[in-house]
Amino acid sequence: MVDAFQLQFHHLIDNKYIFQDFLSILYSNGQPTFLSTVLSFSLTVVVAPISEELIDRGYFMNTFFHQSKYYLDVILSALIFGLSHLILTHRDPISLIIYSLGGLFYALVYRWTKNLKITILCHSFFNFLIYAKPIWIFVYNYVYYHFLR
Repeated sequence: MVDAFQLQFHHLIDNKYIFQDFLSILYSNGQPTFLSTVLSFSLTVVVAPISEELIDRGYFMNTFFHQSKYYLDVILSALIFGLSHLILTHRDPISLIIYSLGGLFYALVYRWTKNLKITILCHSFFNFLIYAKPIWIFVYNYVYYHFLR
């Protein structure tokens, strides 16, 4: 029974082919496409800040050491934030320190404001800065080559 299902729907459940099709949509001749740029931007500026803040600040700070006199909730949240970035992206101690300091900033903002929306906006803004320079270069080049040349 399972073998018949696998044979009939093999192309749907074979991860290798699904992944190759997905990559062919996102990249053309090894270069990122517009879709990959939009997807990367939306994940970095919208999805990641919301999910990270809900987990790191919304869950950990309100579950463990809630409103600790010694700011243990802030420290734990900052370390978890740094470790999650260490595991998912960079694997060096300097990145752990940098991301933990970022997590410390977001945790302090949440602790002082008690408003997760403000923390999410701060996180989104800082992640947006990653794209600010390339966006400015694109706009400048577009205006220059289409209107000023």
